[in-house]
Amino acid sequence: MIWSWFVLSLVGCQHLPSWPSEDEPDPKSNHTAPDGTATSNDDLPSVGCGPGVAAYADGVSYETGQAAMDRLDNFDNATTISFCPGIHEVEADVILWNDVILESVTGDRENTVLTGAGQHRILRAMGTGIHVTVRDLTLQDTRDTALEVVMVNSLRVENCIFRDNRTMSSGAAIAAEHLEDAPDTQPIQILDSIFERNIADDNGGALMLDGMDPQRVLISGSEFIDNEAVNHGGGAIGADPPLGTDIQIVGCNFAGNVTDGNGGAIEASYEGSLTVQDCTFTDNESREQDGGAIYLRTFFGPTGIADISTSTFHRNGSGYAVSGAVAARDWTVFFTDVDFGEGLDTNFPRDVSDCAADLPANVTLTYDPGSPSPCQQ
Repeated sequence: MIWSWFVLSLVGCQHLPSWPSEDEPDPKSNHTAPDGTATSNDDLPSVGCGPGVAAYADGVSYETGQAAMDRLDNFDNATTISFCPGIHEVEADVILWNDVILESVTGDRENTVLTGAGQHRILRAMGTGIHVTVRDLTLQDTRDTALEVVMVNSLRVENCIFRDNRTMSSGAAIAAEHLEDAPDTQPIQILDSIFERNIADDNGGALMLDGMDPQRVLISGSEFIDNEAVNHGGGAIGADPPLGTDIQIVGCNFAGNVTDGNGGAIEASYEGSLTVQDCTFTDNESREQDGGAIYLRTFFGPTGIADISTSTFHRNGSGYAVSGAVAARDWTVFFTDVDFGEGLDTNFPRDVSDCAADLPANVTLTYDPGSPSPCQQ
């Protein structure tokens, strides 16, 4: 399975993520040229799209997107692949030696599409000390994980759409595994992106985070709509990392995600911390298990700590008839100003494990499964 651990530090209920710091390199604007010098996109030749030009690799034009992607498969791999508007069937399974950016020439994510044509993945990349950035693109219709990164230093996905991808494994849109535990390791960042109708037969319908080393993860301003994890958990997001991972989910929307396992939207199985802030969870479902929206559990070691604030849970459901919104096993969960809905918007069969069936619309409470009175308002 994909290995990935989330080291979530407990932050105040109203605290936004404070990392990455300003002195960390930004893979969006900087990368390493083949000669080892640091460059930025401003140093590359200006590019334009027209007849006979489908994509660029470090400013050199190619007639097909695949020809540009092929530039990744060598010891001096290209560092920036820029695609013109259109539909490009591409595939690459490579070891990277330099940082890589995949992007749209025009910034038009709706009309700059990379596809697996229902046959294959788009990119699987391995490489130590490497920063991978994907921005302003649609990645769709794959029959393996659309974007898989292994042992890289960081992953940044910004302003992208992942749609109609399917895998027999975990994480149909993105799978991140074995990211480096190095002093300069940056967080996984998923920013301002849309994940729609992605299906994984295992964990994490859209996104799977797994690994042997603690990680930091920021998911911000993104939408997860109608994704599915068929056999296991996490209809939208599956997280199965080691002790000491930090996951922060801020300003995201989860709607219509489903699984036969635990966690209709999110399943997190690790000993660490999780922050959920300013998010909405609507009509997510664990069809046969627990946690219609979120399921939290640990296997070994200390308990997890979750901070859920200023978020909304409406009409989420659990077929296991326990927790329609949030189920936690060996996690302490702090809820601050959370709306669990009323009337037709209530969660089925109850909002939170071991709490009253219907919690107030805007509630602040602490859930401690180890306490004789686990729900303390």
